[in-house]
Amino acid sequence: MGVKYLEDNANQRFTLLSAAITAALGGKISTPILGLRRMKYVALESQFDFGSSGTTTNFWVQTSLDGGTKWIDIANFTYSAASGRKGTSLDTTTRASAITPDSGVLANNALLNGVLGDRLRVAYDSVGDHGGASIVIVGVSKA
Repeated sequence: MGVKYLEDNANQRFTLLSAAITAALGGKISTPILGLRRMKYVALESQFDFGSSGTTTNFWVQTSLDGGTKWIDIANFTYSAASGRKGTSLDTTTRASAITPDSGVLANNALLNGVLGDRLRVAYDSVGDHGGASIVIVGVSKA
């Protein structure tokens, strides 16, 4: 897996994931986006094109506080047998209550505000075979 490095400056626009989904998937991980150590805010948008068949797809946007050893879910986009577009934003000014950080467990279409590390990635899975489905998740970070 490669790594995407961004210049460490105030504002960044990036693609977290752009992928075709044609079969049931489990435990897939996108290439991490690095160079976000000044990130205080991130806006995220996902566009899922359903295609045909398949039932559920889950996409967990994740951050890491320890250099990428362990990952924490911060947003989830779930799609069930339909195309759609979803978005959210997260920042560091809203404090999260105590959590048990983990990967791939955040509830459907939920977010965890207040926790932003210096990198982002997407973990994803799908149930059922998808005919021609695709996902694009983009973000904009601000210091």
